[in-house]
Amino acid sequence: MMIRPAWPEAGPHQRTRTSEQPPAATRRLVEVRHLVFDTSDAHPSEANGVHRVARHLAVEQAAAGHDTRLVILSAVPEGARTGRLEVPSQILPIVGPSVRGKHYRLAPEILETLVAGAERRTFFHIHGAREPLLLPVCRALNRAGIPYAVTVHGRYSHLVEMPGLRRGLSRLYLHLCERRALERAQFVQAVSERERMIIARIAPASRIKVVPNAAFSLALDGRLPVPLRRASSRAPLRFGYLGRYAIEHKGLDILLRGFARYRRQGGTGELELFGTGPARKEIADLARELDLGSCVRIGAALFGDGKARAFGRWDYFVQPSRYEGSPIGALEAALSGLPLLVTPGTGLLEDVERLGAGIPVRHPSAESLAAALMAAERASPADRNLMSRHAHEMVIGFGDWGEISSRLLGLYGS
Repeated sequence: MMIRPAWPEAGPHQRTRTSEQPPAATRRLVEVRHLVFDTSDAHPSEANGVHRVARHLAVEQAAAGHDTRLVILSAVPEGARTGRLEVPSQILPIVGPSVRGKHYRLAPEILETLVAGAERRTFFHIHGAREPLLLPVCRALNRAGIPYAVTVHGRYSHLVEMPGLRRGLSRLYLHLCERRALERAQFVQAVSERERMIIARIAPASRIKVVPNAAFSLALDGRLPVPLRRASSRAPLRFGYLGRYAIEHKGLDILLRGFARYRRQGGTGELELFGTGPARKEIADLARELDLGSCVRIGAALFGDGKARAFGRWDYFVQPSRYEGSPIGALEAALSGLPLLVTPGTGLLEDVERLGAGIPVRHPSAESLAAALMAAERASPADRNLMSRHAHEMVIGFGDWGEISSRLLGLYGS
């Protein structure tokens, strides 16, 4: 049975708009807490795009003089693979009842620790949705009168746009339960106009603000990034994917089946995948089943210089996701000068098509991907060079993390 959550009245610290408050531009936040969920030990934090967004924002806001904290609600707190954390962090264990491995409530002591020390101007920025723990967290914040924002990070797109009984039940859950968490938020961040429309269908009374993701920081990097590569005339072409090995989410079955279809149609390109997670074996098995062994390489995750070298030898970056917010890996690839092949679920297709930053994959299907791969192979070196430049300019146009952080700080104080 599905239970509607009980939502508390605003607490004593709930921010209200009064004439006594200074304008948002001059108000200084005492503290910003970025909250992420870590419900699996399959992927390290530095390979999780949602975690990386939260970490980027926390770093930029700390550099701007604000007190920031990264809060990780973790199912594996003792073995949480966070890597080096650049800002103060708090790892809290997920303790509470669960059904089929999904926690839906947090122990009172965890919720008390979560909000401990909050002041009148403390603000929570929650990263994640379609997550049962979002409900107890938001109820606790409402009880304490602590304002919060939610970034959905693309967790709704496939539910709204794809049919199926399981997705229908998920839509019902969102409408009956999670919608209230969004509508009680100070604002809900969408990373694209497409995502804004999707969120509006689920929570029409929510205050939705479109603020995109970024892929570089002027303040921290010290300079504007330049493309790493230019198109070459060599053959065969190299297509690449870099991210988590999450088959359903990232559309990696589509990637391999589409690539096999492209090869059967006479395509000569090669494919490289690098990522994290136990599904790597399943992906390798599917590649063997499709007889792709000689033209597909499946490797471990790459970071830093290894990632840059991969971007430098590839001709295109392929992201056939079923749902995303705005994938950081694809943005970083485009920033390096790689044209993108992206599905609607990435939230980038409209920009890629409008700006000539790659080749659109119209549908999350093997047939559509194969057609895009073939179009990529047929593009002349001059066309690839132009797409490379446009891909870089597209990401520069989205702004840097400092600009994104500043826009969000203004919304926190609004």
